[in-house]
Amino acid sequence: NLTLPYVNAVIHDSRSQELDQAWSACMKEEEGIEIASPALATIDTSLEPHQMAVADAQCREQVNYEEKTREILNSYLTTFLSEKEGLIDQLTEAKKTAEQNAPEILAN
Repeated sequence: NLTLPYVNAVIHDSRSQELDQAWSACMKEEEGIEIASPALATIDTSLEPHQMAVADAQCREQVNYEEKTREILNSYLTTFLSEKEGLIDQLTEAKKTAEQNAPEILAN
Protein backbone atom coordinates (compact mmCIF):
# COMPACT_ATOMS: atom_id res chain seq x y z
CA ASN A 1 0.00 0.00 0.00
CA LEU A 2 2.98 2.32 0.32
CA THR A 3 3.04 2.93 -3.43
CA LEU A 4 -0.71 3.49 -3.75
CA PRO A 5 -0.57 7.32 -3.52
CA TYR A 6 2.09 7.37 -6.25
CA VAL A 7 0.15 5.03 -8.51
CA ASN A 8 -3.01 7.09 -7.96
CA ALA A 9 -1.07 10.25 -8.80
CA VAL A 10 -0.33 8.77 -12.22
CA ILE A 11 -4.06 8.73 -12.97
CA HIS A 12 -4.35 12.44 -12.24
CA ASP A 13 -1.11 13.43 -13.96
CA SER A 14 -1.71 15.76 -16.90
CA ARG A 15 0.47 13.52 -19.10
CA SER A 16 -1.84 10.57 -18.40
CA GLN A 17 -4.89 12.67 -19.10
CA GLU A 18 -3.39 13.88 -22.41
CA LEU A 19 -2.60 10.28 -23.32
CA ASP A 20 -6.20 9.25 -22.58
CA GLN A 21 -7.40 12.14 -24.74
CA ALA A 22 -5.18 11.02 -27.63
CA TRP A 23 -6.50 7.46 -27.30
CA SER A 24 -10.08 8.76 -27.11
CA ALA A 25 -9.58 10.86 -30.24
CA CYS A 26 -8.26 7.80 -32.06
CA MET A 27 -11.29 5.75 -31.03
CA LYS A 28 -13.62 8.50 -32.23
CA GLU A 29 -11.77 8.87 -35.52
CA GLU A 30 -11.33 5.15 -36.23
CA GLU A 31 -14.56 3.70 -34.83
CA GLY A 32 -16.84 6.70 -34.44
CA ILE A 33 -17.36 6.08 -30.73
CA GLU A 34 -16.67 8.37 -27.82
CA ILE A 35 -14.93 6.77 -24.86
CA ALA A 36 -12.91 8.83 -22.39
CA SER A 37 -10.21 6.26 -21.63
CA PRO A 38 -9.15 2.65 -22.24
CA ALA A 39 -10.34 1.82 -18.73
CA LEU A 40 -13.90 2.51 -19.89
CA ALA A 41 -13.64 0.52 -23.13
CA THR A 42 -14.95 -2.66 -21.51
CA ILE A 43 -18.05 -0.81 -20.31
CA ASP A 44 -19.00 0.55 -23.72
CA THR A 45 -21.36 -1.80 -25.55
CA SER A 46 -21.61 0.00 -28.88
CA LEU A 47 -19.15 -2.45 -30.44
CA GLU A 48 -18.98 -6.21 -30.35
CA PRO A 49 -16.36 -7.25 -27.73
CA HIS A 50 -13.88 -8.58 -30.29
CA GLN A 51 -14.23 -5.45 -32.42
CA MET A 52 -13.77 -3.26 -29.31
CA ALA A 53 -10.63 -5.18 -28.34
CA VAL A 54 -9.12 -4.77 -31.79
CA ALA A 55 -9.97 -1.04 -31.93
CA ASP A 56 -8.59 -0.53 -28.41
CA ALA A 57 -5.35 -2.32 -29.28
CA GLN A 58 -4.92 -0.40 -32.51
CA CYS A 59 -5.41 2.96 -30.80
CA ARG A 60 -3.12 1.99 -27.93
CA GLU A 61 -0.44 1.17 -30.48
CA GLN A 62 -1.08 4.34 -32.47
CA VAL A 63 -0.58 6.62 -29.44
CA ASN A 64 2.12 4.41 -27.85
CA TYR A 65 -0.11 4.07 -24.79
CA GLU A 66 1.70 1.36 -22.82
CA GLU A 67 5.20 2.80 -23.18
CA LYS A 68 4.14 6.32 -22.26
CA THR A 69 2.08 5.06 -19.30
CA ARG A 70 5.08 3.04 -18.10
CA GLU A 71 7.33 6.13 -18.36
CA ILE A 72 4.91 8.19 -16.27
CA LEU A 73 4.53 5.43 -13.68
CA ASN A 74 8.30 4.94 -13.48
CA SER A 75 8.81 8.63 -12.78
CA TYR A 76 6.45 8.41 -9.80
CA LEU A 77 7.89 5.14 -8.53
CA THR A 78 11.41 6.58 -8.76
CA THR A 79 10.20 9.42 -6.54
CA PHE A 80 8.68 6.84 -4.18
CA LEU A 81 11.96 4.97 -3.93
CA SER A 82 13.86 8.18 -3.25
CA GLU A 83 11.43 9.35 -0.59
CA LYS A 84 11.16 5.95 1.11
CA GLU A 85 14.81 4.94 0.89
CA GLY A 86 15.28 5.15 4.66
CA LEU A 87 12.22 3.02 5.36
CA ILE A 88 13.29 0.46 2.77
CA ASP A 89 16.75 0.27 4.36
CA GLN A 90 15.18 -0.23 7.82
CA LEU A 91 12.98 -3.04 6.54
CA THR A 92 15.91 -4.69 4.77
CA GLU A 93 18.01 -4.52 7.94
CA ALA A 94 15.15 -5.87 10.08
CA LYS A 95 14.73 -8.80 7.68
CA LYS A 96 18.46 -9.61 7.86
CA THR A 97 18.38 -9.48 11.66
CA ALA A 98 15.31 -11.71 11.77
CA GLU A 99 16.97 -14.24 9.45
CA GLN A 100 20.09 -14.27 11.62
CA ASN A 101 18.13 -14.65 14.87
CA ALA A 102 15.60 -17.22 13.61
CA PRO A 103 17.73 -20.37 14.12
CA GLU A 104 18.49 -19.42 17.73
CA ILE A 105 14.89 -18.50 18.50
CA LEU A 106 13.54 -21.67 16.90
CA ALA A 107 16.09 -23.81 18.74
CA ASN A 108 14.75 -22.68 22.14
